[in-house]
Amino acid sequence: MFVDNNKVVVDYDQMNEKISSEWERFLGNTDIELLLLRFSMPLFRRGNQYWFFHKSLRDYLISCALLDSLKDTSQATRFNVQSIAPEPAIQQFLAEQVQQMPEYERKPLFKFIEYSKRDRNIQIASANAITVLSRASMQHSVNLNNIRVPGADLSNGDFNNLQFVRADLNNVNFNNAKLQSTNFKGACLQNANLQNANLQNANFEGASLQDANLNGANLSGANLRRSILLGVKLYNSNLNNVNFEGASLRIRDFHKFVPNTNFGDI
Repeated sequence: MFVDNNKVVVDYDQMNEKISSEWERFLGNTDIELLLLRFSMPLFRRGNQYWFFHKSLRDYLISCALLDSLKDTSQATRFNVQSIAPEPAIQQFLAEQVQQMPEYERKPLFKFIEYSKRDRNIQIASANAITVLSRASMQHSVNLNNIRVPGADLSNGDFNNLQFVRADLNNVNFNNAKLQSTNFKGACLQNANLQNANLQNANFEGASLQDANLNGANLSGANLRRSILLGVKLYNSNLNNVNFEGASLRIRDFHKFVPNTNFGDI
């Protein structure tokens, strides 16, 4: 139900369903034990559709299945199948359970992030792992250089003074995050959401911020030297003492956000 485009409802027609379908075993009437188990579950049926009583039940069960899959840190783990970024309830259930785990049971989450530095095929699990750790307010390693976590939801997270050098942070949600003096040198942040983030004294030298959303961000003292800023959004951003030397940008676009600013020879 989760992998199939986040469906909460499953269609099952006993007359037309193929025997090889994975749903036939669970929703058919041939296995008496599964039939009894199904009638004791929080599901109800309308015609050929099976529903959970409430989406939160589905979300909780998915979080349990994902946690159970942490025993497998290979590419085939369920944690590496689909992003949980669009699922805040699943994130919260995972975070609450992770907070209660002993430290050794949390290690696979950190391993996924570390493995992503050398294996791009594990980046979904890596993005999910850092999303859960951020939501659980778990302390991250200071060195997150070269990690691949595209699409992660790190909104409202605390990443002050951390190292994201050359990291793949495309489409990451940093909305309202704390990123003071954070080092993003050479990082990829295309289409990233940095709205209302505190980026005071952050280092973006050589980073790609193309089409990123920096509306309302505090960039005071930030270093954007030689960064790519094409299509960036900067409404109501604090640009005091920002270093734009050698940055790739369209001055006409910047004048929409900061009409009275002189960008000199950049």
